[in-house]
Amino acid sequence: MIYAAQDVVRGAAVVIDDKIEEPDTDLRAILDQLSSAAVPTIKLKDLPNIESLIHWKRFGLIVLDWELSYAAAEGGIDVPAGVTVPSELESESHKRILAFVEALLDQTSLPIFVATNASVDGIETELADHFSDRARTVRDRVKVFSKGNLETSLFTHIGRWIDSKPALMALRAWGRSYTDAEIAVFNQFAEQEEDWVHSVARAAIADGTSFEVALLELLSRNIVNRVGPLNLNLEIREEGTPADASALRHVLHLSAVIPAQALDGGEFRTGDMFVLEDAEEPYGEIKIVITPDCDLARIDNFRLTYVRAMRKVSTRESAKKRADDVGRPERLHLTNTLLTRTGNEYDISLKDWDVAKVSLRKKGPDRISWRSHRRIGRLLDPYITEIQQSVALTSIRRGLPRLPDDFYEGWKPDL
Repeated sequence: MIYAAQDVVRGAAVVIDDKIEEPDTDLRAILDQLSSAAVPTIKLKDLPNIESLIHWKRFGLIVLDWELSYAAAEGGIDVPAGVTVPSELESESHKRILAFVEALLDQTSLPIFVATNASVDGIETELADHFSDRARTVRDRVKVFSKGNLETSLFTHIGRWIDSKPALMALRAWGRSYTDAEIAVFNQFAEQEEDWVHSVARAAIADGTSFEVALLELLSRNIVNRVGPLNLNLEIREEGTPADASALRHVLHLSAVIPAQALDGGEFRTGDMFVLEDAEEPYGEIKIVITPDCDLARIDNFRLTYVRAMRKVSTRESAKKRADDVGRPERLHLTNTLLTRTGNEYDISLKDWDVAKVSLRKKGPDRISWRSHRRIGRLLDPYITEIQQSVALTSIRRGLPRLPDDFYEGWKPDL
């Protein structure tokens, strides 16, 4: 399959090579392909400061030369062509490159392409040794190519490798669709004569809630609702079992729970999960708030209604039978395995609900005050709704966001 540039990259490219300004090098063919495909390209002769990576999060392509000039290494000297590079300089240069690759892995989600005239196997071994504790990440994000291969078919070689990595395929499909949806949302909002940001702020004030949270929810819901189906041509293998089921458990947990560090420190919400201040994993008990959102706004003191999720150890040896148990809850009990990333099973007794008096502090990044407790996350729909409805379908109402006072300003009914 031949790949066009738009099939592989959306966004600017960064090429780092100390010979980037020389006219007659194997790098020239790579740069010419980027130019012919109208891909904006940033050309660097040496590694940038790691602090600059905050500006790299939306780049589409990174190509890194492995044999950067050894003179660039701190205290290095220029080595003439044909002269053997001292091992000390080579080691220092590679340390700088490895540190930069590590920063890219930590601070971006981009794939990293290493271009080299040296041994591909040797560099892959060096990467594997340096990143022995995160080998899977490096295999999925870093690819070493011979410069000779990239000279003639840059986009095809890169495209084939990306299509062999489901995570990168999903990232590419999501990035394209999300960017298009984000542009559509902000353009549509900008067409309104009213200052929509201040409208959201007024609604948040009227609702007694955080403006930042209200704005985040408004934007995220509008953008996600416009993303639509992802253009992802991925062959799904239905047979077999995952090599590492812990990864599956972790991913499903993140789809069901927002971790505490991602939550606003000044708001309670339905689904908030608390443990005792000194509790360690695996938690023996998790308290899950089932109070509706509408009863958690406009006041600083609350009576939280919560249920207890108690950790249990299943006696089932069969994974299928354990999964079936979760799908067939008892009349007065639910079982949830997504409350923690490790997939521990928790029994939720629907009749064992209770209330607690809690409050919000006036100041501080974490204003939530529940004596001797700390928040570990927020359980999302449909799991929290299942718990609410199962506890008291008719006595607990589901809260809805408040409409701003000027929602109907200038509105006339359709006749």
